[in-house]
Amino acid sequence: MKLQVFQAATPESQEWVILLDESFRETLMNLDGRPQRYTWRPPSVRVLKSSERKRLRYSDMPHYSSSVLVLREPALAALADLLSADGELLPLDCPDAPMWLFNCCRVIDALDEGHSRVVRFPSSGRIMRVESYDFQVGRLIGVNAFKIPQLARTTLFVTSPVVQAAEHAQLTRSEFTPIWEGESAES
Repeated sequence: MKLQVFQAATPESQEWVILLDESFRETLMNLDGRPQRYTWRPPSVRVLKSSERKRLRYSDMPHYSSSVLVLREPALAALADLLSADGELLPLDCPDAPMWLFNCCRVIDALDEGHSRVVRFPSSGRIMRVESYDFQVGRLIGVNAFKIPQLARTTLFVTSPVVQAAEHAQLTRSEFTPIWEGESAES
């Protein structure tokens, strides 16, 4: 069985979600796999529809950061069942449209550091960024969305079922970049 891992793409011309309540910035920056639903207060956000130079294009999944997905109603309808198995959908307070943030609560130690190309902080040896990913495929079977402990605050990954559901629903400008493909022994 072939397994693919993706990250949400951020086309330059796509809408962004911006945080209006700065007191939530730290909360959103620290989403590291821990559930938030019991303490969640929907932060105020708005959709950035134009930049200094041009109008930004509508998206069913406007960008906020690489650690979460933001979903409008069409994306929620298409992806909620898949994503809910690996995290929680939290409401956002947005006057432009109903929106939800997907907080991935599945953290899997699946990065094969020995076969990945990583850049480490010289002072601590911790991973700063991954330039080329390799995963332990057996740990990702049946997983739709996940984070890895090395980058739990910064990077969200999804697998083929999420991308296929987005394509099947014809979500507008909901793009994913493939970052890795592996083969399972369960073929």
